[in-house]
Amino acid sequence: MVLSQQTNLLSKVTALLVITAVVTTNEQVMAAMVVHVMAQPILCGGTAQVTGRAVMESLTAPMPGRWVYAQAASAGVLAAISAVS
Repeated sequence: MVLSQQTNLLSKVTALLVITAVVTTNEQVMAAMVVHVMAQPILCGGTAQVTGRAVMESLTAPMPGRWVYAQAASAGVLAAISAVS
């Protein structure tokens, strides 16, 4: 469990470092962060099925939200999460 949390943190930090390396102004940072955060629920597999689709799986592989969603599913907590929402 601790290793997956560390991997998730590393993925988040890497994504943020990529965003900050690409942008050049403060305004671009805010827009890039909004796009990144809004893409997480879609690309984690919570709103649409991404398994079995090669293109979607390759897009979602580096997303931290996908790893957290998979971790919740493997821990058996996904049923409780789905029941609440």
